[in-house]
This record gives sequence, C-alpha cells and structure tokens, in this order.
Amino acid sequence: MTRDELIAWVQSGHEAVEVDARGLDLAGANLAGAIFRAVDFTGADLGGADLRQSVFLDCRFDRSRWPETVTALASFSRCRFHRAALQRAQLGRTNFAECHFSSCDFAAADLALVTFARCVMDSVAFVQVRNDRTTFAECELGALDFRNTVLDRTIFVKADLRQARLAGATLQNVVAMKAVLGGLSFAGMDLTLTQFIDADVRECDFSGATLRQCNFQGAQGTGANFARARAENAIFCNAGLTRADFRETRLAQAVFADANLEQARFGGADMRQCILHRARCARADFRNAALGEADLTHADLTAADFSGASMHRTRLHGVLDQDARFTDRSRALESDPELLEAERWKPVEVKIP
Repeated sequence: MTRDELIAWVQSGHEAVEVDARGLDLAGANLAGAIFRAVDFTGADLGGADLRQSVFLDCRFDRSRWPETVTALASFSRCRFHRAALQRAQLGRTNFAECHFSSCDFAAADLALVTFARCVMDSVAFVQVRNDRTTFAECELGALDFRNTVLDRTIFVKADLRQARLAGATLQNVVAMKAVLGGLSFAGMDLTLTQFIDADVRECDFSGATLRQCNFQGAQGTGANFARARAENAIFCNAGLTRADFRETRLAQAVFADANLEQARFGGADMRQCILHRARCARADFRNAALGEADLTHADLTAADFSGASMHRTRLHGVLDQDARFTDRSRALESDPELLEAERWKPVEVKIP
C-alpha cells in the first residue's frame, strides 16, 4: 500500500489491518483517529505526522522515525519499537500498554502525561525529555538513561530502576512507589518532596542530598547512607533502616514512628522535635546528636548510646532503656506514671450467666 492509499483508506473510516507499511514516507501525514491492527511500520518516516486519537494494536515500529510526530490521546497496545528514533516526538497524553522498547531514543521528546503500563524497556534514552506527570506502571525496566533530565512529578510504580542512569537528573515531586532502587547513588541530589513509599532503597547513597519532606514510609533501607543530608520534615514511618547512616544529617521534625533503627548511626545529627514513637533503636548510636524536644515515647533504646547528646525536654515516656548510655538525661522528660497506668488499663470482662 502506498502513502496516499493508506491515508485515503483510514480517512474513509476503514481499519488498517495487516498492512505492509515498511519504509513508507508518512512525514506530515494525517492519520488521526484511525485504527491500525498488526501494521508493520518498520523503517517508516512518521516525522510530523498527525496520529492524534489513533489506536495501534500489535504494530511494529522498528527503526521508524518520529521527529515532531503528534500522538495526543493515541493508544499503543502490544506494539514493538526497536531502534526507533523518537527524538523530539510530541507524545503528550499518549498511552502505551504492554509495548516493547529496545535501543530507542526519546531525546528531547514531550512525554507530559504519558503512561507506560506493563511495558518492557531496555537500553532506552530519555535524555532531556519533558517528563511532566509521566507514569511508568509495573514496567520491566533495563538500562534507562535519564541523565540531565528533569523528572517532574514522574511516577514509577513497582519499577526496578537499579540500572537507570540518573547523573545530573533533577527529581521534582517524583513518586517511586514500591520501586527497586537498591544500591543507586543520589548523593548531593535535590529530591525534595519525592515519595519513596514501600521502596527498596537498601544500600542507596543519599549522602549530602536534599530530602526535605520526602516520604520513606514502609521503605526498606538497610545500610542506606543519609549522612549529611538535609531531611527536615521527612517521613520514615515503618521503614526498615537497620545500620543506616544518618551522621550529621538534618532531621528536624522528621518522623520515625514504628521504624526499625537498630544499629543505625545518628552521631551529630540534628533531631530536634523528631518523632520516634515505638521506634526500635537497639544498639543505635546517637552520640552528640541534638534531640531537644524529640519524642521517643515507647521506643526501644536497649544498649543505645546517647553520650554527649543534647536532650533538653526529650520525651522518654515508656522507653525500654536497659544498658542504654546517657549523659544529659537529667534534662529529659521521663515517663508519666498516670499516663502509663492509663495505657496499661484493660476493660474487665464481665461474664453474664
């Protein structure tokens, strides 16, 4: 089928089924609102083409070219893109479901509000793309290149990003929910407001990073390095942070409720007004930390070291403190006996004969 025949066919309302469009010059073609099923676009030139609101099912786009192609509200299902040149493509508000991308280049493309759902992506470059609320949902991700890219409100759900290249990237309000990030380096990066909920951040390097108001709720961060980071108002509730390094980290008003902080290091950290309710801090190192007005209610401080720590009005209500070491405990607030009694109260069971 020739270029003109294909355009006329779809503009007349017909579905394009199993059409051989290999190598066709479709630059600037109006293919909007059409349905393409099992069409082979291998080597086709789609530069500047209008694909808005079109549907592509089981199509092939290997080695195709997409400069300035517009695909708003189009959908691609089970399509294959191998070595596709997607530079400068205008893909905003497009959905890709169960598609396969390999050795593709999205450099400088517009991916605003694009959704990639259950896609397979390997050796794909996203350098300097426009990522505005782009979603990667349950995708199988290999080597992705996000260098020097602004990830603005980008969402990663159950994504394995351990092979991603993030050097020079800027993460703004990114959501990495249940993402696998173990071992990645975010050292010195600005990650303000990033959500790492239930993510795997084990052995990650956040040293010197800006983590203000970040959310690590439920994250697994054994051995992660947060040294000298700025993490004021960050949330670490229910996080697993065994042996994590928070030395000299700014943690004012951060929340560690129900977190596992066993053997974590907080030496010299600013932890003023932190919340550590029920936190497990056995053998943790708080030497020389600033804990003024922090709340450790019912925390497990077994064998923890608070030598040199400032504890002005630090709340130690109901803590477990066997073998813990303190040098400033006299300024802390100890358990409230009446509150302890109230917390231990249980209703009496009344058996009615």
